[in-house]
Amino acid sequence: MKGDIRAVRHYLNNSVGGLARCAEYLIGAQIQLAQRPCEFYGPASDVRLLPGTPRRAYQSIKSVSGLNQWKFALQSSWQRSFDNVIRHYHNFGLGSIDVFTAHGLYSQHWQANRVPGQKNSPMSLAQFRALSALEKHVFRQARVVVFLATEVRNYVEQEMNIRRPGHFIVIPPGVDGAIYNSAVRHDVLLNRKKFFPGQDPRSRWLLFVGNDYKGKGLLRLLEGLKEIERSNNEKTTVDVLVFGNDRANSARASALARSLSVKVCFFESDASLRAAYGLSDILMMDSLSEGFPLVLLESMSAGCVPFVTRFGGVPDVVQHEVNGHICANAVDVIFQALSAPDSRLQSMSKQAVETARQYTWRKTAEEYEAVYRSL
Repeated sequence: MKGDIRAVRHYLNNSVGGLARCAEYLIGAQIQLAQRPCEFYGPASDVRLLPGTPRRAYQSIKSVSGLNQWKFALQSSWQRSFDNVIRHYHNFGLGSIDVFTAHGLYSQHWQANRVPGQKNSPMSLAQFRALSALEKHVFRQARVVVFLATEVRNYVEQEMNIRRPGHFIVIPPGVDGAIYNSAVRHDVLLNRKKFFPGQDPRSRWLLFVGNDYKGKGLLRLLEGLKEIERSNNEKTTVDVLVFGNDRANSARASALARSLSVKVCFFESDASLRAAYGLSDILMMDSLSEGFPLVLLESMSAGCVPFVTRFGGVPDVVQHEVNGHICANAVDVIFQALSAPDSRLQSMSKQAVETARQYTWRKTAEEYEAVYRSL
């Protein structure tokens, strides 16, 4: 870009979920790094920035709230473009896009969540085709597309057959090590009794975090636990902590939980999530499609070992049997989580913390800054 960058305008159409949280952390780090305004376009009147981060030129357009992607794509494109202002999109747009961050892939997610043998309505298929075309348009037209994980970029190049050398790059998210740290693990039994008095402090704790019980695998993980209990015909000495709220699948998850001999505790609020990261032994996930879940780095930063299937950012950060375990499927996640020796978990926990320290939001902001200056 010719001349100094006057501001970076971020476009996002939702204020909740991993995408919004990733944008929040990134924007805060960018303001602290470059000391220039970061503007917002979107519905996020409650965007949470890092403490001490000033809000600059904040603009909230209420009419694009929710997940109406077409309204957002059109209205964001009508916004006036100023000289030396970077237009950074986190959702699809139809206008001039300098940088587009692909937090995940709509096409891949839709395909992965299809029910085998079930026909989709003509309206659903039309919506899929239209949004897939919009997604491909953005990948082809944005000056730079940033992927959070190598596997996501590979999917676009190999499965969607869109290749743009020099315009497709990978920048992983960061983690705030001061917030998600392993200090709480120094006295696990004492702190488990303090923060989670309803759980068995001596059990092995398995942690799930996510508001999509199907997409991120909670239902399959609970079914896997039930299958293993049935085959072993003995009580399993673990506690399962579930953070998240999926109204569409909560009844199914609760029914599965009641069918198990282990205790499954659901937390709709994330007030105690930081403590749960540090006090749980294993993070378990079986995502159908994913960009780079922030919970992966957050849990590793706290010393919670990921036992996950291969998706999104997993291969970029998880070294199999070194700082985590990459499993074949949900049943394998449960089997490995139950059978891993304590000594092995302790070793992987330390390695997970060391890995997470390599990922900071400042480093992420610096890599984006280099992208901006290359335009």
